[in-house]
Amino acid sequence: KDNHAPGIVVPVLFRRYLRPMRKRWHRRRLSSGYVTEEQLRDLDYVFFPLHKEPENTMLVFSRPYLNQIEVIRNIGQSIPVGMTLVVKEHPVSVGVRPLSYYRKLLGIPNVRLADPGLPAPLLITNARLVASIAGSLGWVSILRRKPLVIFGQTPYGFLPDTMVRRVTDLHQLGDVIAELLAGYEYQDDAVAAYVAATMSESAPVNLYST
Repeated sequence: KDNHAPGIVVPVLFRRYLRPMRKRWHRRRLSSGYVTEEQLRDLDYVFFPLHKEPENTMLVFSRPYLNQIEVIRNIGQSIPVGMTLVVKEHPVSVGVRPLSYYRKLLGIPNVRLADPGLPAPLLITNARLVASIAGSLGWVSILRRKPLVIFGQTPYGFLPDTMVRRVTDLHQLGDVIAELLAGYEYQDDAVAAYVAATMSESAPVNLYST
């Protein structure tokens, strides 16, 4: 009796027929412009992972940033001249969004789409900076020692601002990115303390229904 369950018929039809057709159509129309694994090492870029929608992380902890296209537009306008903003679709959302969604993203001058099949950790490893609304890939970025800009509320958002910067005013985004790129410093003690505190103080809870 979970009110988030959409039933059986509609999900089955979507997974078996509509989504696979959309996947093939999107790849046919977009794959010629995808950033490939071979291009990553030579590309000076910021990485932005798209969030699945609807999602608790977005709807509850990042409500001012529900329009991901506009967040991406602001990032694209705020990164240093000559850098590219590489956007990757969430694995669960491949074949879910309409083609027009990606067309709008590609209409932003310095935005490119990553091949959806590329693993996100690979895109993080080769990026100069990661920008994420919230979510677990931000934590992966921290562990891979990448400067991280976040927008929503995250458990790791209180780590030192030499590693992670939360942006609450988009007018300041360009300055925050420039400062983080110039002054990034990884702090092992802070990361270890965060992990220890999480293990010590966490409690199980059903965030979606309870």
